[in-house]
Amino acid sequence: MYFGRVSESLMMTSELMELAGESSRLAHVLDRLRGRGLRWNYELHESHLICTVNAGAAKPSDPIQESDEIALYSRKSWLEA
Repeated sequence: MYFGRVSESLMMTSELMELAGESSRLAHVLDRLRGRGLRWNYELHESHLICTVNAGAAKPSDPIQESDEIALYSRKSWLEA
């Protein structure tokens, strides 16, 4: 799920993504998303990205499962509010 500035800039609120392999890390998902282009790379840059997995704070090295809900927020959104 995408929230705030991330959602507005990427013009998305949510999407489903299949994971390659049985287990993955949040970093793998973020890398796939950043690979979509410059805007994605900028908005999902680790210096201003806040991530949660199943409503709990998450870091890129955290494992994720196929059914997990990932939410992406921009620190810039929080600072501008």
